Amino acid sequence: MPGKIIFDSRPEMLYGADKNTPYRYSIVAGKPFGPNGNLGMFAPSKQLWYQYLDWKKEGQWPEQFADGYAKQFLQEQSQSETAQDMYNRLVNRKLDDDIAMACYCQDWDSCHRLLVAKNLVDKGAQNVFIRDGDQLMTPDDAVAQVPGLTELFANLFAKAMVK
Repeated sequence: MPGKIIFDSRPEMLYGADKNTPYRYSIVAGKPFGPNGNLGMFAPSKQLWYQYLDWKKEGQWPEQFADGYAKQFLQEQSQSETAQDMYNRLVNRKLDDDIAMACYCQDWDSCHRLLVAKNLVDKGAQNVFIRDGDQLMTPDDAVAQVPGLTELFANLFAKAMVK
């Protein structure tokens, strides 16, 4: 059984202050901190990043997460061969080391790391979790807590089945 993939927002991981992190690999918003190669394909596009900043400035965040941001992010991910290759590599990993994927966003429920975690589970990855404080939850449980995301993923799944 492969190690856990934990999606997190711990400042000590993000800034490298915790030299005793239990994770062999730490990926920050798509940029590697460990010997794991380039995982920038899991970060939002520059265009989507600026759209997110506009939504925040206009007071429309996190309301735009499911209908705007998530929909665009998942479309970008599905069209990226590099991202698809990395999803497959993570799904089929043999490592028993835990992997942390972190982002600067404090709130997991309006961050792309939730979308990447759910994508991994939908593609067959095991031991994938979202950290919420001291608790770990499955991406399916996390998605169910965010209005509009369950429907978005169901629609994407239905479209994939038609192809």
